[in-house]
Amino acid sequence: MKSLRKFIFIIPLLLVCTVVWGCQSGSDGDDGGVQPSKKGTLRIGSYNVYYCKSNTGTPAYTDQNTQNVATVIDALDYDILSVQELDSGFVDRQNKRYLLADIASKTKKKYRYIYGPAHEFGTASVGVGVLVNADLKVLSTKKVALPGEEKRALLMVEFEDFWFIATHYDLIDANRVESSKIVMQEIKKINKPVYLAGDLNINNTTNEAYNILAQSFVPVTPLTYNDGKVKNTIDYVLYSDNGTGNKPVFKGSKIETEMKLGGKLVLSQVSDHPPIWVNIEK
Repeated sequence: MKSLRKFIFIIPLLLVCTVVWGCQSGSDGDDGGVQPSKKGTLRIGSYNVYYCKSNTGTPAYTDQNTQNVATVIDALDYDILSVQELDSGFVDRQNKRYLLADIASKTKKKYRYIYGPAHEFGTASVGVGVLVNADLKVLSTKKVALPGEEKRALLMVEFEDFWFIATHYDLIDANRVESSKIVMQEIKKINKPVYLAGDLNINNTTNEAYNILAQSFVPVTPLTYNDGKVKNTIDYVLYSDNGTGNKPVFKGSKIETEMKLGGKLVLSQVSDHPPIWVNIEK
């Protein structure tokens, strides 16, 4: 295994995405069935995978639990996915596994993976990642440190028509506020639209950390769970035209809470977070 102190990425192939105006908010079906990505769209999203240890009350770092996460990702047919709560190099977790690579190896769809270690423990680390459809082209990548009791990071990935930023904010409010300020500073350095996707640990839209982002970003995934049982969310995909005037057409979005996966696999037992997605018209 290569040194985990280095930012690890793999460069994919070609991205074709044309961004135009229009926005449809809310869910894309609520019958519990898997909503496939629509033809002519790009599906992006976010999933906190809980270190692939399951949400059954009996955590375990097993191949089966990693496979379960991969099954969810395959079912939702993502093109670009922000992945949080990843680890690499821990002796007690399947002998120094590289979790993002393990997830990618178990999906049926071919993904390239980009890992951004945020907090290091000797030669091991935890961090965030991005899975990218192998047919899409990555132009550049950048990692930016964020504050946290456990260090956090922005993992920035440039595509032809936009930047995609994966992140996982800290639990402390002051650190979230500072993180949002850093996001705003970073997007001023680039001249493309931006998607910010991840677990922001922000459960309402009236606090300072969210309001800082709202100076430029708008939510393109629902702000409440679709099943009506939970009235807020901490997992987001936000969009900023970043001064370009580009206004994409969003063809449905959802926070999956009761997705049927077949067999005995129950979505709520795979992770303690639901996967979220939005379709963007190409």
